[in-house]
Amino acid sequence: MAPIAVVLTALLLSLPALALTVKDCFLQAEQFFEQVYCEVVAADAGASLPSFIDFKKNNQQMQALLLKRPARKLGIELPRVKSISKPKPQSKPGFVAKPSAQGSQLAGSVARATSGWAGCVLEANAINCSQARYTLVANKANRDLPAGVLEPDNRMQLPVFSGSYADDMAVQRHLLRAYPAYLRDMMTIGLGGVTMPYGKFAYFFTDLQTKGVDFNQRFATMFEYLKQDKKNNAVSTRASLPESLVLDDCYRFGDVQFGDTQFGDIVACSAERKNYLFR
Repeated sequence: MAPIAVVLTALLLSLPALALTVKDCFLQAEQFFEQVYCEVVAADAGASLPSFIDFKKNNQQMQALLLKRPARKLGIELPRVKSISKPKPQSKPGFVAKPSAQGSQLAGSVARATSGWAGCVLEANAINCSQARYTLVANKANRDLPAGVLEPDNRMQLPVFSGSYADDMAVQRHLLRAYPAYLRDMMTIGLGGVTMPYGKFAYFFTDLQTKGVDFNQRFATMFEYLKQDKKNNAVSTRASLPESLVLDDCYRFGDVQFGDTQFGDIVACSAERKNYLFR
């Protein structure tokens, strides 16, 4: 007789695509086709798709093939995939604050430039510094949100990139503007506890650009589905930090001057496959 844990695992893996919540799906998506999968599921058009776990096991060419019919029904244009290689697990962008090799070198120096915690202590659910105190951000229930933030008029409008993709400094500058804007919009709708880390955000910027997909539009679309999901489903409003988190895992997007651009006071930390925000 198979152990209970094995049976339960097999059952979970065999669940249909719709078993995954919209919020969790977008949070776990690590590249364009996985985001499209989440969009198809959110639109109740994913009945023919495998579970998200099984979908991720396929190379991108197969993922595009699986998505072709439901994406066409929703009017989603899929780019052609030139490579059929399956991403290596150890080189995925991952849930880390400083991007890995696949997360590209676009953001490496930026992450280092925004760290530095002399005179600061991480204790309980706050980062205490000599001149500032950063408090851990949790999700918020809908009753605690400002009026209208879940309505269609509230859109995610990230800064538009106007430089050259070959100019690393221009890309870094843009990402430092765009990432805090993304974080603020997520906190506005009460989802500050389920954001993607900076390295993953930077990887999406590269991944979508190489596929010819509009980065801002893709994130705006994701935002609309997240708002709808937030309207219909409760979220956990508890927030706590894992014991493994240290300040070296944290990066400030608040008191940094990069060129002519100043950023707001937000701290993003990553540990154990999750992003943690402080304000």
